[in-house]
Amino acid sequence: MIKIIASDLDHTLLREDHTLSPKTADLLKRLHQLGIKVVLASGRPVPGLTDLNNQLALRQPDDFSIYLNGALVLDNYEGISIFGRTLQAQALIELGQLAFQLKIPVEYISTETVYSTTDFGKSNYASFAPATMTFRYIKQAAFKNDKPIYKVGFANTPDVIDAIQASINFSDISVTRSRREFLEFMPRGVNKAVGLESIVAHLDYSADQVMAFGDEENDIEMLQYAGVSVAVANARNVVKTNAQYVTDSNEEDGVFRFLEKWFVDILK
Repeated sequence: MIKIIASDLDHTLLREDHTLSPKTADLLKRLHQLGIKVVLASGRPVPGLTDLNNQLALRQPDDFSIYLNGALVLDNYEGISIFGRTLQAQALIELGQLAFQLKIPVEYISTETVYSTTDFGKSNYASFAPATMTFRYIKQAAFKNDKPIYKVGFANTPDVIDAIQASINFSDISVTRSRREFLEFMPRGVNKAVGLESIVAHLDYSADQVMAFGDEENDIEMLQYAGVSVAVANARNVVKTNAQYVTDSNEEDGVFRFLEKWFVDILK
């Protein structure tokens, strides 16, 4: 029996205007009231999920959210961390040097703030990041490795990001993408599945009691981990091949349609 529904947000659960359709919200709230945990699993830092957690009333005991591609998991009710892993100082230095060599901005992302360098102009990250996120624009030399940084990002055109991703190889950093314009660097071994596993262990559940939805590269490990895995129709092909099911697109309320059919008996 499924006890946890974990879903990516952008291009999966949310429509292209970054909103949650009313019928999807109502269904998730109803399933939550029936005792099924609803876990938002995102690459966003903490402010990026606040409004959605409030909208879905995911503020009860043992409600959790996955932030920063699994690098941070918070208890929504108490606000405490049950899992967290940050990038080490040497990794931050290497990524800063790489960005400087490439002459591109770099985003250092903490729980609440994005420190965005401006040595080579401002990136376009703020244009597609949630409006609730706080940006601080700084020169590379002004960034100090004394802050807990969970993720680093390079925002650029898809072809530039493709070229960078193909040319790099780090031994202690994991690389992924949440969208084609954004390359993300995580502590080695960190992904959404790691964050989700910490919730499953905390609740004494098992992976086969998890249903997960996704669309992008940073969702693959989570889909591989879950007992029931679902890609939306607009997902990348590599994501679809790692999912057991494919539902309709995010614009067609694919998550809603799949959940409505799967849980038809308990929703009667």
